[in-house]
Amino acid sequence: MSYRVRAARARKAREIYIQNVHFVMVLITIAAVLLTAMTVFRFSSHAQAESDHPAYKYYTSVTVSADHSLDDIAAENSDPAYYRSVEDYLEEVAQINHLAVEDGAVVGAVPGAQIIVPYYSYEFK
Repeated sequence: MSYRVRAARARKAREIYIQNVHFVMVLITIAAVLLTAMTVFRFSSHAQAESDHPAYKYYTSVTVSADHSLDDIAAENSDPAYYRSVEDYLEEVAQINHLAVEDGAVVGAVPGAQIIVPYYSYEFK
């Protein structure tokens, strides 16, 4: 066997080896993409499964009294699933009722005042 024949066979073997390496890399890339996609969709479907029962947002009228302050009303009606804090809830109450917020406190809701407050319920009304 001559040198040229052996060199041609060696080149052909290297080309086949490189093609096989590229094929394996493509398969690994496809597997990684599929695994990532399945993981992302699994978590998103898990999140949807937790909220199979949607909550509906409603509004009700409440009378502020000396023994039933805005903080008491907020504690009764704010839902931690929808508000980061009671202060966030009070800001929304202030916005709905066109009240001022100063230093985190709602100003203008005096005892006897009627205010509109939001609340969430799983019951469709």
